[in-house]
Amino acid sequence: MEFIIGQVKKRKELFKFLISGSLATAVDFFFVYLFFDILGIKIIVSAALAFLFAFFASFYLQKYWTFRDGSKSKMKKQMLQFFVLGLAGLVVNAFGMHILVEVLHVWYVFSLFLVVGGLAAVNFFVYKFVIFKKEHRALKKKILLSEDGGKKINLLIATGIYPPSSGGPATYAKYLKETLPQFGYRVKVVTYGNPEHQEKDLYIVNQKRNKILRYLDFFYYVWKLVLWADLVYVQGPVSEGLPSYLACRLRRKKYILKVVGDYAWEQSGRFSNTDLLDEFLTKKYSWPIELMRCIQKRVAAGAVLVITPSQYLKKVVSTWGIDPEKIKVIYNAVNPRQVAKIIKPQNEVWLVSNARLVVWKGLDTLIKLMPDFWEINENVKLKIIGAGPEKEKLEAELKKLKTHKQGHVKLLGQIPNSEALGFMKAADLFILNSGYEGLPHVVLECFHLGTPVMASASGGNPEIVLPERSGELFTYNNSEEIKRKIINFLQTGERHDAWLESEEGKKFMKQFDFSEMINNLRKEIEKICAS
Repeated sequence: MEFIIGQVKKRKELFKFLISGSLATAVDFFFVYLFFDILGIKIIVSAALAFLFAFFASFYLQKYWTFRDGSKSKMKKQMLQFFVLGLAGLVVNAFGMHILVEVLHVWYVFSLFLVVGGLAAVNFFVYKFVIFKKEHRALKKKILLSEDGGKKINLLIATGIYPPSSGGPATYAKYLKETLPQFGYRVKVVTYGNPEHQEKDLYIVNQKRNKILRYLDFFYYVWKLVLWADLVYVQGPVSEGLPSYLACRLRRKKYILKVVGDYAWEQSGRFSNTDLLDEFLTKKYSWPIELMRCIQKRVAAGAVLVITPSQYLKKVVSTWGIDPEKIKVIYNAVNPRQVAKIIKPQNEVWLVSNARLVVWKGLDTLIKLMPDFWEINENVKLKIIGAGPEKEKLEAELKKLKTHKQGHVKLLGQIPNSEALGFMKAADLFILNSGYEGLPHVVLECFHLGTPVMASASGGNPEIVLPERSGELFTYNNSEEIKRKIINFLQTGERHDAWLESEEGKKFMKQFDFSEMINNLRKEIEKICAS
């Protein structure tokens, strides 16, 4: 008996049982009113129709919400049992009231309390231990030992983008889907995209639908698949995070959340915000921004674990009110494989930057500094890779340069990744003048490609650009400091990345290895699933 009471308290099933019953009663009253008072249907027919609606409402609430029974095979049998129990309850209710009121002369209100209370108690235990009885098996969590002693886990990945869409999160999700099965995992993915793209265990929500409908579709897929999954790995706090949060809460499933940036801040530019992230975290804004901020905080708070790709982002998430103990840093892996061969003329010096064309990337500052560099070497050229809303402003800056020098600065646009890597490899110096970076993959790619790096001391940059060891840092958008350091490079050719070839440097780079990333992620997943 103590075990049963403990289970009731643990799952709060009794509370849900009572709420479900109350909701079903409300449904009954509503449809009687609708059919009889509004539509003018006879009371007997109205009562019968209302009973059917209330029956189905009660059945589905008790099955899926109260007792969390997601089985499909027993549905017809359960529905019949539920219906028979309901009819039996009507008979017992009528007979019990007759005995108590007419025979024993008990006050009818107290009699009703006894009969209804007794029936509710009986119904609860019949629902729990007969109709919606769960199979208590040792393997209920579906965590099975594989031949190599590892664990088999059903992992559902909820991501906003997936190949053929480009971007780090898309590549990351694809890599997990292809790699984790090697360790005994079963992986399924829910994403937004083009439904025409077919791939096994990939569930695609049409990204062209209305935003609300997209969210509902995403919620539906997660709601359906979460019964299969041991754990859900959500790749963002809002577009994929909010639907996953709701589905997991209703199904009482655990999920982990990966945060690669502050979504509210990233979207705040649509509402004319120009503050950088560090300042954004300390201020209040208009209600649409605060709503996005509230959503991402709630989704992060509901996760059993939050994963960030840098210590800087861990600090950002902790400012949301999330316990730092619940935030784990797992660095992303970078290993540029397909690198196009780009030929650079020997007499030219290439400065390359690869960034989204947004205001906080400071690309206009680099363009404005080019005349100072031409005084040192007229063959210095600037190659900017990327697309974004600042393109027109950057083109306007180009037109301010002397006509014969405008060709020395190129906006290459969004080019294939292999070509972008080719330009970065051919560069004499890679520059990242950014006011915000979670953890810059482009810098890690330069380390692999052997290209020297200068970057702003913002966000996660200082975690990987170590002065005099892996590169050079400067103050974000400080024109004089940037100019001085680049001119020194042009005059001396002095690099600051030799340390990367040392044993200590190689050990440092191992943090960003694919095997290291997968092993660290597996440890966290398996720890959660085993708890």
